Amino acid sequence: MDWLTKQKTYVWLVILLVIINLTTLIFLWIGRPNPPEMNDRKRPDTSKFLKDELGLNEEQDRKLKELRQALFDTTGKINEMIWVKKSLIQEESFKEISDNEKVNTLAKEIGELESKGEMLRYDHFVQVGKVLTDKQLEKFKKVLGQNRMHKPIPFEGQRQGPPPPQGEFPPPVR
Repeated sequence: MDWLTKQKTYVWLVILLVIINLTTLIFLWIGRPNPPEMNDRKRPDTSKFLKDELGLNEEQDRKLKELRQALFDTTGKINEMIWVKKSLIQEESFKEISDNEKVNTLAKEIGELESKGEMLRYDHFVQVGKVLTDKQLEKFKKVLGQNRMHKPIPFEGQRQGPPPPQGEFPPPVR
């Protein structure tokens, strides 16, 4: 092959590669899934997702929104109280002479608040089950199961968080 033929071949090869790259980029851009719709707080709109996924009617949608809002209001207050008590425990730990009785009392109060929060979540799901039909309830359970699949199961042999530095901890025993 002479020099001119090589140059023409390279030019056509570059043009072909540019066309392939552009086609691939356009295909990826068009085939990209849409991001989930966001609510006012820049979070995915789970109410709309549930309405579409479960086929809720307007009355069911309204009741579920009311139940969710009531749950968020009460658990939000409980979480604030837990945060305050945990802050008090942390403050106590940095004192020169800490009051162990106060720490024990705060820890018990945190446990009671956590328990109350779990009971509120339990009651919430009982109420949700009463709003949904049997078919919708089965779909709802599947949606919850799929959501749970994306989260690691705590204490399932996998260490949560980043790996420890090399040589600092022994490998887990199985």
